[in-house]
Amino acid sequence: TVTIEDVGFNIEGLLEFNDLDIYPGHKNISKIKVTAFGNNDTINYKLVWEGINTLNTPLKYYVYKASTNEEATITCQKQIEQIGTTKKYYETCTNNNFDNLGEIVETGEITKTEEKKEFILKTNEVIKGTKDGNEIYYYVVLEYPNLEESQNIDMGGKFEGIVTVKKEEDVTSDITIKKIYQQADN
Repeated sequence: TVTIEDVGFNIEGLLEFNDLDIYPGHKNISKIKVTAFGNNDTINYKLVWEGINTLNTPLKYYVYKASTNEEATITCQKQIEQIGTTKKYYETCTNNNFDNLGEIVETGEITKTEEKKEFILKTNEVIKGTKDGNEIYYYVVLEYPNLEESQNIDMGGKFEGIVTVKKEEDVTSDITIKKIYQQADN
């Protein structure tokens, strides 16, 4: 929840990624609901991922933006394939209920970082506060891609972090943020 003078700005959803024991092909989804209450004042913000990615293979991300609440999930199954004397480990994932998420509005990569770092997923977002509450939903998919070449160098690696919303610093908003509180529903 963000307290902004006369406008309420709420952030809710599954914000945290802490994926362990994953294979190439793994995907996860984070759902965030942004709500603005007020008198038609606008808030300029960005969507960011803050965390650590110790994998040498960059994570791919996809940001969907929808005006309705959808129960989108991703189901992954671990696979082992015998190729001669070698075993190939990977995951196959299925996107569930993605039909109403709208189009992908942003894609990119989260590169290797040993220290906590911020990666901007989507910039220049604007929401206008309304009396009943104006809602926008974001669905962020993180994927550990399954490449053709060996990814054994990534064994024992991890990625962990959160997806959140921050005020755009270089954009003038109608209102200013006084305090920011974040809550994650697990």
